[in-house]
Amino acid sequence: MNKDRTLDYLDQLESESIHIFREVAGQFEKPALL
Repeated sequence: MNKDRTLDYLDQLESESIHIFREVAGQFEKPALL
């Protein structure tokens, strides 16, 4: 049961980090906005 909770937490962190990387990559693709 505790193991499942840890995996859920790691999945949440992973999806959050992927979202952040996409945001950063999107800003590099459109440098005019900076």
